[in-house]
Amino acid sequence: MALQNELTSSYGTLHDEGYTKINFIHVNCYQNIMDVTLETYASKEAREAGGMGFEVQVIEQLPCEPTSSTNIIEQAYDIVKHYSEFTGSLDV
Repeated sequence: MALQNELTSSYGTLHDEGYTKINFIHVNCYQNIMDVTLETYASKEAREAGGMGFEVQVIEQLPCEPTSSTNIIEQAYDIVKHYSEFTGSLDV
């Protein structure tokens, strides 16, 4: 799973097929929250080639339900894709 969208990197470069993938999730089962680390690449090909992402973002204290039938990764993507910088992203 990943999110694909047009984006401008922190370096000011435009990428038509930016590729953002969850790199790490820390879940607090007692408070039903999670911290999600996202890594963004210029493209899916750059990610698969083993390249370094050009941006890392941590979103803290997202709500989650660890005992849900929906796995925690799907829950994280469902929440993250509603953030303004990911509006219009495609699930890939």
